[in-house]
Amino acid sequence: MNIKRQMLSYGGVNMINASIPFLLLPLMTSYLTPSDYGIFALVQLLMTISLPLVMFNTQGLIKIDYTKFDFIELQSFISTIIWIPIYGTIFLEFLFYVFEDYIIQYFNIPSEYIFYIPAFVLAQAIPTIVLIIFQAKKEPLNYGKYKVSMTLMNLLFSLLLIVVIGYGWVGRLYGIVGSFVMFTFIGIIILYRLNLLKFKFNSTFLKEAFKFGIPYIPHTIAGVFLAMSNRLFLSNMIDNEAVGIYSVAFQVASVITIVVGSINQAWAPHLYEKLNNNPTLNQKKHIVKQTYKIMFLMSILTIVFIVISSFVYDLFIDHKYSEGKDLIFFLSLALLFQGFYFMVTNYILYSKKT
Repeated sequence: MNIKRQMLSYGGVNMINASIPFLLLPLMTSYLTPSDYGIFALVQLLMTISLPLVMFNTQGLIKIDYTKFDFIELQSFISTIIWIPIYGTIFLEFLFYVFEDYIIQYFNIPSEYIFYIPAFVLAQAIPTIVLIIFQAKKEPLNYGKYKVSMTLMNLLFSLLLIVVIGYGWVGRLYGIVGSFVMFTFIGIIILYRLNLLKFKFNSTFLKEAFKFGIPYIPHTIAGVFLAMSNRLFLSNMIDNEAVGIYSVAFQVASVITIVVGSINQAWAPHLYEKLNNNPTLNQKKHIVKQTYKIMFLMSILTIVFIVISSFVYDLFIDHKYSEGKDLIFFLSLALLFQGFYFMVTNYILYSKKT
């Protein structure tokens, strides 16, 4: 499958995948107050920050090195990488124990959920690894089936827990976690059928993974804070209602993230494969020109979205959240620059200068 078809495939998958929680927005904004939505957004923020500390960014190394290994080495590599999130979860529980009071103070979330979060994040590990493998194998169809099925299960669990049982924002959280747990088991079956799960542990691969991933953690967490720390400012300087209004606006604007992320998902394996084949200087120049063309395409698509976003907001979002509409332009522009960042950091990650 060529690069353009892959971009369209990933774009289609991600649009379908993102449309499901987007269609949840009318329900979420009807059943949850802005304050409840704000608490949920802050819990999500803490989970997002926690993911690099559990995964140690090893999923990025899988994508880069996948085409370098023969199959026996790949089995050993994947079988070793899978253990890392378990070590990361234990490490994170310790950090949460030490800094519990600060986390409660600054994140303004119920204390009883603090020590559940590392386990919730661990549930994302296998699904994340499976999706990265499908991406590295250039199998957008399998990637799409797995990802969209997981999101559909997320939707069904959330509807059941919010609407039928009445769990509020907690129901949305458990809907997400429940879908990850289910697809962890499915992911293990997939890895077993791909013959990538073996009782092989390679200390060299483990050291390489930590050498790649640990220096990358500050950058990853910084990226999360750049994207999401505004929720912390809003919560501490105004209230959780402001967080809720802002978070809905951010989710609408995240259409841009879906677009630029889909483009990058198709481009990154293509790029790494080209770089792994020792390109000539002229070939390298051609790759750089392709990068600029992709950034131009991202810009055009962002402009189109900004033009139509006001109509989307009026059509889907409850009036309690209408103040957030004024933020769409600025958020869309910011997320476009994040797309540019993807294009540049692909080269830095390939060089493993984390």
